Amino acid sequence: MTLIEKLNSLIKRYFTLLMVIALLLAAFMRFVKLDAPGLTDHEANIALQALSAAKGQDGVIGGQPGYVGLTSLLFSVFESSNFFARFWPALFGIGLVLVPGLFRKHLGELTSLLLAYLIALEPGLVALSRSADGSMITIASLLLAIGLFENRKMIPAGIFAGLALAGSENFWPLALALGLAWLLVYLLDGDKKNSLGITSLKIEKKGWLGFGLAALITVLLVSSQYLLRPSGISGIGSSLTDYFAKWQNKGELGQGTYLLILLVTQFPALILGIWGLVNGLRDKSPLARFLGLWWVIGLLLAVITPSHDAIQIAMVNLPLYVLTAMQLSWLLERLSVQSRLVLIAETVVTISLLLFSILNFLNMINFPPGDTVTMRNRILGTFLPLALWIAFTILLAWGWDSVSSKSGIVIGLGLMFGILLVGSGWKAAELGSRPQNELLANPGYVFGQKELFQTVEDISLWNTGQKNRIDVQLVGLNSPSITWAFRNFEKTKIQEAFPVSETPSIVVSSVDTVIQTQSLYRGQSVIWIQQPDLSQATWQDWVKWFFNRQLPQKKSSILLWVRNDLFKDTSTQNQTP
Repeated sequence: MTLIEKLNSLIKRYFTLLMVIALLLAAFMRFVKLDAPGLTDHEANIALQALSAAKGQDGVIGGQPGYVGLTSLLFSVFESSNFFARFWPALFGIGLVLVPGLFRKHLGELTSLLLAYLIALEPGLVALSRSADGSMITIASLLLAIGLFENRKMIPAGIFAGLALAGSENFWPLALALGLAWLLVYLLDGDKKNSLGITSLKIEKKGWLGFGLAALITVLLVSSQYLLRPSGISGIGSSLTDYFAKWQNKGELGQGTYLLILLVTQFPALILGIWGLVNGLRDKSPLARFLGLWWVIGLLLAVITPSHDAIQIAMVNLPLYVLTAMQLSWLLERLSVQSRLVLIAETVVTISLLLFSILNFLNMINFPPGDTVTMRNRILGTFLPLALWIAFTILLAWGWDSVSSKSGIVIGLGLMFGILLVGSGWKAAELGSRPQNELLANPGYVFGQKELFQTVEDISLWNTGQKNRIDVQLVGLNSPSITWAFRNFEKTKIQEAFPVSETPSIVVSSVDTVIQTQSLYRGQSVIWIQQPDLSQATWQDWVKWFFNRQLPQKKSSILLWVRNDLFKDTSTQNQTP
């Protein structure tokens, strides 16, 4: 029995168990420390809509009525926390791991399993799943709906289709890319009766009726916050409006920077995916043709849309991940071992020499030499291991066993790819040492919440006996993240300018706000947000980001003002008897 036959036999026997392990891995990557980072302005803006709905307050429901409806239920039953604001995206991100299993007959068991683990660890999908945003609800629900539809589970498919439509405004570009790709494959296919997915549409009227009713009821219930706020149904129209607004509002990223982020963050999946696409087109595979068109259309929509939202790169590259899994499966099927010694030797040498070359290259980038001799030595230290690796491989293949040598190269590179994938996924979950530099997360990492609230809560406790009873005014701030951070303070006011006739206990203001009674207050500056300054990044900085997540920073500060007499009270309370 060959290596691939043993592998396929093992997968067939333990497929369910291996899928459960992938689900547990996805759950770990999405739920661990989910509440630790503060909500960014983008996240807080949507979470505040859910909080307003949970309190029964009148408010505008934007283009994510599904997220607002589901999250407002959690806020009503439990509490308004960072964890519950991100709970549903994380849960649907875990559910996305199940999608490959629904297409097992099209992909095969090996490819389905590889895709499940790729989804569980892929950094873009991890970051999107940990964001208080309805995009992951839309992505997972739409693909689950298609998979369940393919397996004739019409009622569940309708429910997920409704959740996809209500989830977020990103339903429209995703559905457009999928629909156009499917239509083009159908038009280009000579055998239209057996074209990709045509047989799936041949369903009795009863099945279509169940699907449509389930979708309609789901949309109405979730968007209206379970019929408590019928006006929320207008959020479906708002989602289309919000999507078109992205074509009018220019983002901070230009097209070149957006494509550079895509290249750097998606390597080497980008290479493997394109390789898989080329192989599929060469074999005239309708599935590869569909996935390629889906990716190209989605990428074009993302690039020409002026907003250039980097966190949506994972949604754009969904078909590329499928092609990556197909290519990995193709490579594994061609593994053959005739000599274990050659296989082990080639694998060890591949990993060792490539790592040695990478470390020397990083040393040259991080510590630029000041003289030509040192530069020459470091360049030699980078390229000499590569030359030795090539020479060793040629000699081993020529003089001993070329088949096992090729398999050793594939296994060595595969292990390095796996380690890189796990490390990138871990960092994208904002669990690394520099979470503020993650490019696939929502921009504007909230950095100063701990420092700010350590002072505010101490002052409140000393003067009121409770951490959240003191009166606070937020002045001149257009920051949903700060409004969300103070959501549990009972006496919070939001003002455009500081009122002359009032002297609130605590004032949080922008650095440009003028405090009329400044002599009555003590102030300190707090760095509230940190994020990468890509306009200052050089090519060396991009290399440093790929390996160490180092990039130039830009910071946004706020001012914390505390009335002087509150410090007098604390000084008397803290006197030693």
